[in-house]
Amino acid sequence: MEGRLSVGPRRLLGAWVLASACTMTNPAFDQDDSINDVRATSTGIETTGEVGDEATDEGDESEGIETGAEDEIATGSESGTVEILASFVGCRGTDNYTPAECALWAGQGQANAVAIDESSDSGHFLVACLAFPKEPALEGKTITKVSLEMHTINTFWAGSDSSGEIWKVEPFTVVDFFLGVPLLAGDEPVASNSEVGPIDAPIQWELHSEVFIPDEATYLCAYPLSDDGLYLYSHEGLVPPKLHVAYQ
Repeated sequence: MEGRLSVGPRRLLGAWVLASACTMTNPAFDQDDSINDVRATSTGIETTGEVGDEATDEGDESEGIETGAEDEIATGSESGTVEILASFVGCRGTDNYTPAECALWAGQGQANAVAIDESSDSGHFLVACLAFPKEPALEGKTITKVSLEMHTINTFWAGSDSSGEIWKVEPFTVVDFFLGVPLLAGDEPVASNSEVGPIDAPIQWELHSEVFIPDEATYLCAYPLSDDGLYLYSHEGLVPPKLHVAYQ
């Protein structure tokens, strides 16, 4: 695609400026900081009303651990795997391109979708971010494996030559996400470019096991590694993203 932008979580050397005249400046972002400075000095965003906690408070039955798995854990099974559905998935530009604009661009009115793209035809560098509710039922268990699964939408433009990389990010609210991309929570991605992204198919990223903490919500962002965009279902889509968490 034309006009590829040479920016990314490792390469962004400019200021993160929120140009929307109708919104307040996000206090978690210093316009004079580069992305490397943000990573080194981040202490987190104010977490009142975090999107990962909302799902836990409002109803774990539909957006938490899969049906029956909590009972299995409670009975003291030695090991197992549970699935946790995303409570929020959105995309936006690293500039002032809003989540609503990104969602409309990604789904084109045909799907509830998000996109990651280094240089989309929209003219913006697009990042997708996810929140997963905490799962107290896994407290005390040893987490042995964590993977993120997302599913590409069923359109001819959905596939990509790269599935990008996954970063852990600081907690964020829906308002925070409207204002800007969440701060990175580390110096390295927790998973990178698992495979080529096919059309209408699942993609899995194997994450570092320490990414998941049972009594905390999990916040992740998918960054592109290609200007061939990848288009994926959101939490409101036909196949919502999920975490697979293995424990013993």
